[in-house]
Amino acid sequence: MRTRWVERRACFRQEMRAPPLAQVALCLLVPCQVLAQMVVFVDSDATGANDGSSWYDAYVYLQDALASAASNGSITEIRVAQGMYRPDQGEGQIPGDRKASFALQNGVALVGGFAGCGALDPDARDPTAFESILSGDLDDNDDPTWTPESNCCIATDEPGCDDEACEQTVTSMSFPCEDTWDSLCALVARLLCCDLCRSTYCDNSYHVVTASGTDSTALLDGFVITAGEANAIAEGEDETFAYGAGIYSDHGSQTLVNCTFMANEGWGGAVCTFGTVIPRLQTVSSPTMWQAVVEAVRRTSAIRCSHAAHSSETPVLA
Repeated sequence: MRTRWVERRACFRQEMRAPPLAQVALCLLVPCQVLAQMVVFVDSDATGANDGSSWYDAYVYLQDALASAASNGSITEIRVAQGMYRPDQGEGQIPGDRKASFALQNGVALVGGFAGCGALDPDARDPTAFESILSGDLDDNDDPTWTPESNCCIATDEPGCDDEACEQTVTSMSFPCEDTWDSLCALVARLLCCDLCRSTYCDNSYHVVTASGTDSTALLDGFVITAGEANAIAEGEDETFAYGAGIYSDHGSQTLVNCTFMANEGWGGAVCTFGTVIPRLQTVSSPTMWQAVVEAVRRTSAIRCSHAAHSSETPVLA
């Protein structure tokens, strides 16, 4: 996992600064108290009241901010500082719950890439310099340098693979892999034979983000989405959890802007959308995502799951 967060000083309460003229003007039309409630803050380094009212008093866990937005209709934006955020953290969450995910909401913009508490300017925003990472690595134990010894985990274009149990597991799912062990067979092996192929990833979130039933006002802007592991078929779970390791959306029309998908594994590894609604994609980078979108739209007039959406290399959608 890459971490390029800019070093910050200890989080402290800053002196009150004069508000921008635009905000002063807006306060003449909208009560300032109501204006302040429109935005809440999230920062894993915050040390204040943990109520989201400022960078110092920011929520430490993103799930708490999403819960607040769900119960408070006046919240329209959640600003997230650089750092790592996991969906099983926060009030009411169960540590290690693979079904936990960050659920996007209509009318709420989830905006990452802020410098955050402790920076000279906590409102400074640069998603590349201040990475806000949504991670499915619940146990913080993923090892991207680990290389499986079995050739079941890679495409060889040879008959079968060197692990008989894994080969039988894959072929028992009606995948024609006896004659040619291609990229599809290798993907299925990584999902069904997780301990063999992706040992440290097997306990990751099924979906890092969900967006089912959303419209275009559900915005995700400026995040790295990583380490989803949609291998539910191997785990005996609902097949829903076999799709969309990065983002899963059933009849959703969420907007994705300036997001990067890395190391998400499953059918539709980066993004999987079922239904007839196409999500809006702007400046989204993902391994093989472009090919998946083109193929899926040609086939079904909607972005659907395809093994081509597995994430490992990198074109850009713009």
